[in-house]
Amino acid sequence: MVRRTDILWSVLIGCGATLLALAITDTAALFQARGFLHQFRGPTELSEWMPTVPFILAGVRIVLFHVLFGCAVGAALYAIVCVLGSQKNAGGRWEIARASYYPAFLSALALVLLYLHGRAMLIYPGLFDSSWRWAALAASPTVVTLYGVAGKAALAIVLVAAVNRRRAEIAGWLQRRKRPLAGAVLLLATVLAGRAWLNRTPNENRGPNVIILGMDSLRPDHVSGLGYGRKTTPNLDRFLAEATVFTHTFAPLARTGPAWISILTGCYPTRHGHRDDLPPKEERIPPVANLAQHLKGLGYETAFFLDNTNFMWMEPEMGFDHIGQPRPNVVWFGMSFLPFHFPLYYYCLNNPAGFLYEPMLRANQAFYPVYDWRYFARDIVRRLKRMKGSEKFFLAAHTCIGHAPFAVRYPYSTYFSPPPPTPSNRFVFRWPFERVLSEKEILRRSRGRERALLFSQEINLYDALMRQSDDWLGAVLDALRRLDLYDNSLIVVLGDHGEDLYRPDHVYQYITSSHGFHAWGDDSFRVLMAVKLPRPARRVGRVDHLVRLIDVAPTILDILHLPPLPDAEGLSLRPQIEEPARDPGLTAYQEAGLTLPSWFIPGHRLYPFEHWVLFQYVDPESLRIYRKKEYMPGFVMAKDRALRESRWKIVAYPMRGEGPLPFRTTLHEAASDPTSRLDVASSHPAVLADMRDRLAPYIEEDARRYGFEWRWMSTTETMKLLQEELERHRKQGKDLSD
Repeated sequence: MVRRTDILWSVLIGCGATLLALAITDTAALFQARGFLHQFRGPTELSEWMPTVPFILAGVRIVLFHVLFGCAVGAALYAIVCVLGSQKNAGGRWEIARASYYPAFLSALALVLLYLHGRAMLIYPGLFDSSWRWAALAASPTVVTLYGVAGKAALAIVLVAAVNRRRAEIAGWLQRRKRPLAGAVLLLATVLAGRAWLNRTPNENRGPNVIILGMDSLRPDHVSGLGYGRKTTPNLDRFLAEATVFTHTFAPLARTGPAWISILTGCYPTRHGHRDDLPPKEERIPPVANLAQHLKGLGYETAFFLDNTNFMWMEPEMGFDHIGQPRPNVVWFGMSFLPFHFPLYYYCLNNPAGFLYEPMLRANQAFYPVYDWRYFARDIVRRLKRMKGSEKFFLAAHTCIGHAPFAVRYPYSTYFSPPPPTPSNRFVFRWPFERVLSEKEILRRSRGRERALLFSQEINLYDALMRQSDDWLGAVLDALRRLDLYDNSLIVVLGDHGEDLYRPDHVYQYITSSHGFHAWGDDSFRVLMAVKLPRPARRVGRVDHLVRLIDVAPTILDILHLPPLPDAEGLSLRPQIEEPARDPGLTAYQEAGLTLPSWFIPGHRLYPFEHWVLFQYVDPESLRIYRKKEYMPGFVMAKDRALRESRWKIVAYPMRGEGPLPFRTTLHEAASDPTSRLDVASSHPAVLADMRDRLAPYIEEDARRYGFEWRWMSTTETMKLLQEELERHRKQGKDLSD
């Protein structure tokens, strides 16, 4: 017969089984991660960039969860098997034979673990490298629904059977404790009622409020309300019908951090100093005023929300009373990029109860294969309920759902399936791991149709993520309507940057979707912006003229008749809102962020560091990642820059050479050359000279700040460089049409 010692054995077996499952799913990933981390070793030790102890503690936390979870499963199955399989002996005691207990226990344990892993595969297919192999299952809502119903039904049957077997004992236990149970229920009801009463919010909001909602990588040409052929943005489409829509809005730098600082300050990166994500610690607070500080000084309550702090986070000194964001640190940065799966860990803890054990998962899009936007939206809605008690408020929120690398979870994994046969995994694009690069290298010399089939997965993933971002936006907008805050708020919906998705006419050899790595074309820089005025004012229209993200703050302040930001370089778009056909005649400055040598043209000036890892360091106290200030001058000097107007675009490349830093320039007709592939400078010398004159002040501002001299490269130097490049291609036997 089963003895009390079998409880201990059951718990140990459950613990061992979960640890074995962890070893099966992640041992290979551990060795892969170890090899991946070794490439970071250079002149400095890896421990200087990724401290060892915090990662060990994170690993211990993950292993400890599996131990505790296995113990709990073992104990629960012991109780269930004993209840269902036991019989009353002659003395009236329940007993079960060991010979029948352990086969039943082990079978139940195997079924539970297999079910949980299968459920994780269907809900979070991006966790698994080979998820394309079960695409037909994971992409089927019917299969996912039936699988979940089967699990819940099995659990219900087991519990009902267990209760039925011990019905008399349970009834007697309840009868003996009915008064304490009634008191507990009454106490719980009183506590919940008191909590609801204390959390009630008086409606003192008069507005007009200011709300900015950002959607990462939002491209106008993938918005269904603007003519895209897929239903990617139904909630945004509804909002656009009540707003002035700016279809040609340009970001100054296609990275989230610098773009948002430009939105808030109304300044270009050359002025506010954020030249890429993760600026130096000494430069994290811009030297110019921003919209949050400005509105706070005018009596507004302020709040900011962000769901990924791997590359950007908001500082309290920026003027926000409340900041809702994951705590930035290098451990979460590393854990979100290393190739671990942890299906039990993520599946069991990605919920409010699990957040108590692992808070890093709460509203944290850095863990993109399992990210659930609903918790992020709920945090924003809770703050809106509190801010409803303020006379007026400013709330800004940004979701990174659409940020590369792409991964989708159910139900978005059922959207926009690729046509068969697609030779790649459509649930997650694991950039930049060698596996994906090698797969794409195989097709590098293939025909265009085969390459398009491979890279089309990124477009499918991007569209599915836009639908996911749109659902987040819809949840926030619906909450504003329910709280009676929609009509008396000035609401701006925008993208922080675009995305370079696959197209056959890229200037470079396409490897992956990306943004911010170069200054060619508009795909990285062009975003959507829509402005809804507070009632009773109503302006609905479409502006197709060029505007900039730096115009957002001046526009908001002008519409509300508030004092302007003193240092803003942007202009108010109020005239275009009142008269959409009016062309403001603006030009947009643009620059590249931290890039890789594969995006440099031949002869390009190089960075002062050998590997991008050496450009940053980890603060030992906060574990936050910052760029090294000593490398900033060399980094800025090596930046590509561009100036875009309605027709023309000039791109300037810093080149290697003696004396003043030489800049090579190319000129492009933006409308007919969307990827900046054809240089027409020789055909339009006057336009080139004019565009150079207008771009020069931005380079000169950097030259003064960072102490370098510069000049334009002459036509003779440019032709010599092109001839050398052509000769090098011929010697290497390269196809120049590639």
